[in-house]
Amino acid sequence: MEECAFRNATDAHCAEAASDRLFFLFNCAVLAFTLVLGLPGNLWVCWLVLRTKSLRTFNNALLVNLAASDLLKCSVDTPLFLLSLLRRAPVPVGALHRFTYALCSCVQLLTLVGVSVERFQAIAFPFQTDRRKARVRLWVFSIWACGFILAGVSSALSKEALSGEPPRSPDPFGPYVLVPVWGLSLTVIVVHYVRIFKVVRRHRRKVVSRGVRPRPAVSGGIWSVWRDPPAAPRSGLPLRSLPSAGRSGPPPPRRTVLLVAAADAASAGSSAGGSPVGRSSIVGAVCFLTPGAKERGKKRMEGKLAQRFGYIIIAFTLSWVPMVVVLVMNAIWKDTDRLLMQLETSAMVLTCVQAAVDPLIYTLVTRQFRSELGKILSSIPGCPLKSRSRRRDP
Repeated sequence: MEECAFRNATDAHCAEAASDRLFFLFNCAVLAFTLVLGLPGNLWVCWLVLRTKSLRTFNNALLVNLAASDLLKCSVDTPLFLLSLLRRAPVPVGALHRFTYALCSCVQLLTLVGVSVERFQAIAFPFQTDRRKARVRLWVFSIWACGFILAGVSSALSKEALSGEPPRSPDPFGPYVLVPVWGLSLTVIVVHYVRIFKVVRRHRRKVVSRGVRPRPAVSGGIWSVWRDPPAAPRSGLPLRSLPSAGRSGPPPPRRTVLLVAAADAASAGSSAGGSPVGRSSIVGAVCFLTPGAKERGKKRMEGKLAQRFGYIIIAFTLSWVPMVVVLVMNAIWKDTDRLLMQLETSAMVLTCVQAAVDPLIYTLVTRQFRSELGKILSSIPGCPLKSRSRRRDP
């Protein structure tokens, strides 16, 4: 009987050691991936914005703020996290890790909220740019102020975990502070991107239904001149005949209508003798697109918007949902089981992955950043991605 109990205890200990080893390897691999990919990616984003004058705008200020918070997470928080997993970290290192984790997480969430709100303002009200600078400055200041405040709250609530003894209750910062901030941020992001999609779709539908047509008073004279050009200039017509180059060959699919200004009396008198003196001036041009081209443009715009929206929601959800689920379970059961503690650590590790994925989602989907990346790749001899970047950005 004692031998069976001893064997069961040994088996349980071996299974626990194997699970601890698997969790340890998984956490170290994810943190190493975040450090290797996120540190150069966010450094590249900040360097590119500072190097390129056309990118130093207030529209990209929140993206740079997001890259700065991700850079802080990859350069400070992730190495501290990895150090605490590899060996028993001292109390000051643990306190700094918790402070930086709370700061970077809150700044990241609030910056994503600011990006969604500012993109909606830019698309729904494109001509109201007077208050954009002040609004972006307020966003940046408020985001970091809230991040430092919430990080201070995290340090104040984590004294038991920093004392070096096993915790008797779960950390209250996660379920009571971080989870509500995440839920509110996700709600605001989803609502604003759905509003952006509706605005773009309504605008495209309005353009397709109305179309672009010339004025009736002008189009009649122009099309009559286009179809039946006069043999000799008449004094009663306010419009001169179009150049002969416009009649050579079949008309292209996209037709351009040129509105020609009327000549004055002196040039009219001189042109009656056969020698034109004044030169006609172009006062406007109207381009006609076929319904098929309009429909393709509409689908392409909505497809890009839906794709970017899907990337944002998928990355935001996959990196934070495990953390939220585990924290809620700990808050409900109020248990310090070893498996739940391991799951909570792995969930915290997964939230760091977004710092490495953000440069790909929020910058590489933008044409300006892709073109700059293509220039950098084209300068590297023998780069296999050179031809691919040239095909994407002609």
